[in-house]
Amino acid sequence: MELEDKKLYSYKQALSQPYWIQKLNDDFSLPSPVKFSWIVYAAIVGGLLWFLFSFILSFTAIGFRAMLSVMGGFYFAGLLSELVVDGKALVFYLKDYFLFYLKYGSRSDKIYINKGQVYDKPVPILKSRREKNE
Repeated sequence: MELEDKKLYSYKQALSQPYWIQKLNDDFSLPSPVKFSWIVYAAIVGGLLWFLFSFILSFTAIGFRAMLSVMGGFYFAGLLSELVVDGKALVFYLKDYFLFYLKYGSRSDKIYINKGQVYDKPVPILKSRREKNE
């Protein structure tokens, strides 16, 4: 008698799933769940917009700037939370790109990368003036 293989739990797949939030506390819960990343993006983008609008729209009322910041934060958070670049979430893509640039991009005049391999650029051989005249 053969036993069926048991299903293996995939930690990578489990950790890559988004966190959903619906119940905020014992008394209040949202009508539908939202992604935790959406809440974080909304707070960060809303704060940045508030800071930007405080300089640009300093002549307007505080309530108007707050409304624009909150609405802009909600709108751009929806876009950013669904944005996938190169198979990764935007934040992780930017982190990987930044680390890649620190490691290789700043040395682009000395190295080049081809098919995942790092090579040193050859130093050009310059002829002296005497050799050119001859």
